[in-house]
Amino acid sequence: MTYSLDFRKQVLKSLDEGMTFAQAAEFYNLSPTTIQNWKRRIHSQTTRQTKPHKIME
Repeated sequence: MTYSLDFRKQVLKSLDEGMTFAQAAEFYNLSPTTIQNWKRRIHSQTTRQTKPHKIME
């Protein structure tokens, strides 16, 4: 599930205002790992890192 950019910014703003990862995760009902990933990279990926594998029939 992809969250909107506005929602991600709101969560990260809460962190900047002093909320911890655990508090934000509980408040917004998210995983702390998800929030940490957003802090590293706020925009969602649109491309893959690797090529898709060919399915042999």
